Amino acid sequence: CKLFISQSHDEYWSKEQRLHVTAARDNGMHLAFLSGNEIFWKIRWENNFRTMVVCKDSQETKQIDPVEWTGTWRDDRPINTFGAKPENELTGTLFTVNAWRHDALEIPSKYANHRFWRHTHIARLKAGSDAKAVLLSGLLGHEWDEDIDNGFRPAGLQHLSETTI
Repeated sequence: CKLFISQSHDEYWSKEQRLHVTAARDNGMHLAFLSGNEIFWKIRWENNFRTMVVCKDSQETKQIDPVEWTGTWRDDRPINTFGAKPENELTGTLFTVNAWRHDALEIPSKYANHRFWRHTHIARLKAGSDAKAVLLSGLLGHEWDEDIDNGFRPAGLQHLSETTI
């Protein structure tokens, strides 16, 4: 089994990056996105991959990047020449929260039997109880995602935690 892990703030992705990871998924690779606000801005590279370009066309009324669209992947306006491809089409979740928060990540007992938590204290939570593990206050920072079914969410999405604030 092969696995692609995104564990940092991967907010800026080129068309090529997205195509490669999508193709890998379509060929059986598992994907794990362990942070928030991934694949939000479409970028392009210049100068032999030394310069990242994003004109944030989604904040404009017309495309301002002279080479190709560089806006949000989810922008569904006609000026997005690539068409709307929300990040949850690949990650399963959408970036929704951009506010200073200092909340803990919570894992309810219903996730205790997931193999991701095997050999951790979370696996010892009694399934079916109201118990939950609370991980590190402040782990949920100022940008994070939600599982929203907007018609793009892929099959096979597996939750590992659930925090309500």
